[in-house]
Amino acid sequence: MSPGLCSVCGAILHDGACPNGHPQRAVRRGYAPPHRRRIFPWVVLLLILAGVAYTTLIWVPRTAAGNLMRPSSQEFAEAVEAYRGAVGALPPGATDPQVLADLAATAVSAAAPAREQISEASVALTEREPLDVPIVSGRPPLPEAVEIRELMTEFYTGAQQALTSVEVASGYITEAAAVLPALASVEERMQTADPDNPEVSVSAAIPVADQLIADLQALTAPEELGGYHAALLTIAQRIRDGLDALASAGGGQAGRPVIAATIRSVRNEIAAFRQTFGTAPRQARGTGLGPLLEEVDALAVQITERLAALRDTHGLDGITLPGE
Repeated sequence: MSPGLCSVCGAILHDGACPNGHPQRAVRRGYAPPHRRRIFPWVVLLLILAGVAYTTLIWVPRTAAGNLMRPSSQEFAEAVEAYRGAVGALPPGATDPQVLADLAATAVSAAAPAREQISEASVALTEREPLDVPIVSGRPPLPEAVEIRELMTEFYTGAQQALTSVEVASGYITEAAAVLPALASVEERMQTADPDNPEVSVSAAIPVADQLIADLQALTAPEELGGYHAALLTIAQRIRDGLDALASAGGGQAGRPVIAATIRSVRNEIAAFRQTFGTAPRQARGTGLGPLLEEVDALAVQITERLAALRDTHGLDGITLPGE
């Protein structure tokens, strides 16, 4: 092997150094200590492993959670709005019979579109399978997104049941409201009834009251309103019995107090019918419908809160909340 020469003066190098002290450019430019050459591959490997770890443990779970929850939250928000619009049309407490009839009709018309929207959201959620990969699937926020997905499925099932019950109850109320004009007709005749000569008013009111009872008997009440339906029939029958009593009451001054009292009794029964009719939503909620509505509403609130936490705590952008 030929000895190395100085790159400046050409003198023979001794142990890589010029005897005249000239620095060697080749050494400065190309030479690296052996320990540095050994460290460099390990640095590269560590960088690669860090990138893989970040992708596996951070980026992939966040991306999978976002892909699952962004469209699902949008569909959930729309479904909740449609559900509340239909259920909220039926007031929770007693109200005026005609107002109730109008609100019940609104609930019936809103229930079918709401059910359809919820059904579409449920199908889309079912088809949107969460990522299931060992290690990755257990990293936040993916487990939280999967739990929210399960709650959404539960909400959609309960909301469908609640909407069906509300629609059936509202449909019955709408049909029962058809007797209100007949009730008003009987009431008008009782308001003008003369205790000295009630026959004219009674003879006109009896066939109307008979038709009112027949119309009620033709209805089939849902389970939640079975007792309510029976109460309406009972009051209607008492009105009819009072008309019979007036029709058979004797005239004259002796019978006048009894006739006047009977007329007042019939008027009171008409008022009781109206008051009872207006309690239909409260009656329905007092049985199986009330707990179901509360359960579904609580689910909607819980899901909304967890979606908000997913967005605010985990920084998952693009999450939609009901009402936004």
